[in-house]
Amino acid sequence: MPAVAGIEKRVSELEAAETAGAIPTTDCTGARTWIKGQGCGIRFMHDILELSKYSGEYPSIDEIPEALAAQVYLWSRAEVDGGKFGDLARSNRELARHILGLPHGGHF
Repeated sequence: MPAVAGIEKRVSELEAAETAGAIPTTDCTGARTWIKGQGCGIRFMHDILELSKYSGEYPSIDEIPEALAAQVYLWSRAEVDGGKFGDLARSNRELARHILGLPHGGHF
């Protein structure tokens, strides 16, 4: 059994290293995934605001380019409650939910 415990510990360490700084969410199938990348939250907010600057309103999901729309869906399911991920991550989740017409608040 000690070998199994050692392997489990190492897998846990590798998972922690892989997801450090990443924001947990789920994809459209419900599978666990992460929003990754330095500045990913700022980039998402910037891209949505760029699409909004001429109309003064947030775009609908149909008006958003496919790659950014995929991010909207991921952000709408982001698990950012609590203090770990900060206000920007929570704002991004609420913005994504607004665009999708979903209720605001906790993870669904």
